[in-house]
Amino acid sequence: MDVALISDNTALLSWCSSELGTSFSVKVIQKKDALSTVLLQSPDAVLIDGELYLEIELCSLVSVLFLEHGIGVAVLFAGKKSFSLYGRNAIPVINIYKNNGALKNCLEFLSKYKSKEKVIREDFKSFHIQPEGQLVFPEWEGSFMISRSSREFFSLLKNSFESDLPVLLLGESGSGKGFAARIIHAKSARKKSPFCYINVCERKDDVLFSELCGTEKGSFTGVEDKEGIFSAVKDGTLFIDEIAEMSLASQCTFLGILDSHKYRKIGGTKEYSLEARLLYATDANLELLVSRGSFKKQLYYRISVLVLRVPPLREHKEDIDFLSRRFALPFGKILTEKAIQKLYEYSWPGNVRELKHCVERACSNVQSINVDEKDITFESCFF
Repeated sequence: MDVALISDNTALLSWCSSELGTSFSVKVIQKKDALSTVLLQSPDAVLIDGELYLEIELCSLVSVLFLEHGIGVAVLFAGKKSFSLYGRNAIPVINIYKNNGALKNCLEFLSKYKSKEKVIREDFKSFHIQPEGQLVFPEWEGSFMISRSSREFFSLLKNSFESDLPVLLLGESGSGKGFAARIIHAKSARKKSPFCYINVCERKDDVLFSELCGTEKGSFTGVEDKEGIFSAVKDGTLFIDEIAEMSLASQCTFLGILDSHKYRKIGGTKEYSLEARLLYATDANLELLVSRGSFKKQLYYRISVLVLRVPPLREHKEDIDFLSRRFALPFGKILTEKAIQKLYEYSWPGNVRELKHCVERACSNVQSINVDEKDITFESCFF
């Protein structure tokens, strides 16, 4: 069994070799470029020196190996360090001073889960996939972000998981409001029910409510009986994006639906119950729009029960390393340190969405496994 040991302490290699015996081949990897080296070697399992674990490169490594490649990871530590420091991410922790065969047992367990499929292992409890294959976001979504801004946001986001209150997500375009909405749904009690999305900006008033409420056959020429999103979402979660773009007339209609939790199909008379939890998002300043009279104050109060601000990427640039490597993985590419540095130095007006597109563009245009700084181009260059 091939095992990679990420450590700058050569004494750990001697300990691992004596503990594991000849049936295990242990190779030491230096922490510098650990992610790219491990991906190239593709060992059966990875051991990480606990002294190095919280460094950004290794935090990225744990998530991408386990989530994308099914390669198990364990942490080695000495002494009485806090177990929760590592255990919160469902990563096995081995105390090197307790010679009880735990390391060998752990590696044999982890080796069973090596796979080239992009799956998430149910056995670690923090991770699972719904029957239809949709990802249920695990705890690491916040804990692998190292910036203070991201950690504060994910800490606040968790407050919405066990609630049925409406959530208003504020933030610049591309900052991750839709991603946050899907996490809220996936971690809520409604996770087994549908998650539906509608963008107000893309629809005129009559089209908006025909899609939300559905239509009754014969209500207009050529109109058939059609189920709306309110019906399709059932008791799941409905994410309404660009809520600020809703016209005043539509706001009045929508306000009535929120007050009564009832709606009618377009052209129909029968009332149906709205059972879904509602999440909203906008990049606009709603308080300013309310003061100008272009957004109804009553509607603002109803949708802003829980308000979360999604930080722009420029406020959490420390996460660029983790995010960019994650975006590169589906292409089987590895970003060099110089490429990462170039990403750090950019201003990112398009936020995480622009970063994703930038990495995907670079990965698509290079033939080698490595993506270097010369391969990185920014969208602002095209205007």
